[in-house]
Amino acid sequence: MYPLLERVYNKIVWELRGRRIEKKYRERLKNNIRNEDFSIISNNCWGGNIYGDLGIEYKTPTAGLFFNAPCFVKFLKNLKENLNAEIVEVKYSRYDNVNKMREETKNYFPIGLINNDIEIDFLHYRTMEEAVEKWKRRSDRVNFDNLLIAMSDTDNCTSKEIEEFDELHFEKKIFFSSKPYPHLKSVLFFEEWEHRPTILPADKAKYLIAQKIDLQQWISGKDKRAIEYTSV
Repeated sequence: MYPLLERVYNKIVWELRGRRIEKKYRERLKNNIRNEDFSIISNNCWGGNIYGDLGIEYKTPTAGLFFNAPCFVKFLKNLKENLNAEIVEVKYSRYDNVNKMREETKNYFPIGLINNDIEIDFLHYRTMEEAVEKWKRRSDRVNFDNLLIAMSDTDNCTSKEIEEFDELHFEKKIFFSSKPYPHLKSVLFFEEWEHRPTILPADKAKYLIAQKIDLQQWISGKDKRAIEYTSV
């Protein structure tokens, strides 16, 4: 086979394989999750993806965006007030990884600050007006009676933020990590990604995460901190 044709063939094969994996993942998700009245607050698109993959109304504002780890922990420490706080647009991020991403991709997505301190990077929004409008609308839907908190070790996350997250007083929380922290109850360690500095991006990590945790158990409150999964 000619090199060009081989590349085209391989691309088609991988795309078809990806579609099959996505279809199977969504079918499994829809079959497993019965309760749709829940709110996942996450540091990236993982939580928002759950709603999109289920085809249900977003009951979280943390969709299509991400936080760097220090800001996400600050955000969680005063969650209710921060959800209702004003968001002010800024031109540049305080984080080098964000500014580098925007320059390399030429995607100058809006960046906002809560209380002139907590940065939100609205990765999948075109304007700040759109981002704020959806943030406010979805924040109003948050179900604090069935709240789930998720965080991963991406975007300037250190052991300091992981330990601070573990100490937060949320009934249901989980931390996705590429490194083991056996002394922290909320951490779910993925040995498959131990060779990486962090877990995969949210859109790719969701498949393995779905295999490792029972989302229905977590949402229903039967598995409040995913303790039984921390030995993975």
